[in-house]
Amino acid sequence: MPNEFTLLSAYPNPFNPITNIGFEIPMESLVHISILDVRGQEIDLLVNDYKKPGMYSISWDANHVASGVYFINFTASGD
Repeated sequence: MPNEFTLLSAYPNPFNPITNIGFEIPMESLVHISILDVRGQEIDLLVNDYKKPGMYSISWDANHVASGVYFINFTASGD
């Protein structure tokens, strides 16, 4: 069981066009993971749900966005 909230490295990175994003949460939490462009605008929402403690992996398919630099925004809040 994870001891802390952790966003793991995206792989493969660089990717074309799909990447996997791993994260770990130590307690039941509302998890929000989104993709931001270089201007800080959200372009894709990947997770916005309550998750039980554990290790997770999600995939982001970037076929619908232009090539470039993107950022992963990860927030999680428990009780």
